[in-house]
Amino acid sequence: MPDRHDLDTLAPLEGPDAPRPRLDRTLQIPRDIMLGAITLTLVATTQPLVAPNAIQEALQPTIESPSPLRAVLEERAPYWHPLTRERVADAIEESTERHAIDPALVLAIITTESRFRTKAKSPVGAIGLLQLLPNTAASFARRAGVRWRGPQTLEHPIHNVRIGVEYLAWLIDRFDGDVDHAVAAYCYGPMRIRRILAARELGRTEYNRRVLAALDALRPRFEVEPEPSRPDPAALAAVDATTSDRFISKPLLDRYVEALPPTEREDHFLPALGGA
Repeated sequence: MPDRHDLDTLAPLEGPDAPRPRLDRTLQIPRDIMLGAITLTLVATTQPLVAPNAIQEALQPTIESPSPLRAVLEERAPYWHPLTRERVADAIEESTERHAIDPALVLAIITTESRFRTKAKSPVGAIGLLQLLPNTAASFARRAGVRWRGPQTLEHPIHNVRIGVEYLAWLIDRFDGDVDHAVAAYCYGPMRIRRILAARELGRTEYNRRVLAALDALRPRFEVEPEPSRPDPAALAAVDATTSDRFISKPLLDRYVEALPPTEREDHFLPALGGA
């Protein structure tokens, strides 16, 4: 009868208890070489290629200053939820751009009408940021892309802004592009302003003076052109031109150099980008 070793040789164990063949024996590779290759593979897959610190810092996302519109909302309505401010800013930008209206004018009217109180109500029943009368707002809601659900719709600041800008744009068009007349009609009603203009020249109303004062206070904020955000050229000069390509991620370097104006690109980086 064959002994145990002979039986193991003739009928190896199967199933979960069966011994697993060693990779180095199966491939007939020396164990030291196999372990070294596995170590290098783990290092290569777990340690991404890192660019020099100067390039990494230059490519960090830049925290840009808020736009003038958003800066005004942060200043005048600090108690709003940040998401509300962002959505109101988007609504003002989109609506004013569509109708070619100065966004500062809309902010000036909001300042005059409600001082950024979203649920403000006047004695005559005007509601919200732009103090719209429900009857008037209901007529312009569909044109503004807002579903009208009754007067409570105007307590929603985004809906209020969209309907209010739509109404203001209609007034400007009705008065042949005369913003002063349109602003007066926004407060006193278009029919009343029409009757006054039919009888005499319309002087600057008290309401117009208040809106103009608010607009003058806002105007400097919108006239300053923010500088475009781009990587600091000094960071490029800080990188040693002799640094080996093995330590610089080419896609990372491409992004950095291509973000610079052509006049500020260093010649010694062109070979790394495939240039002449």
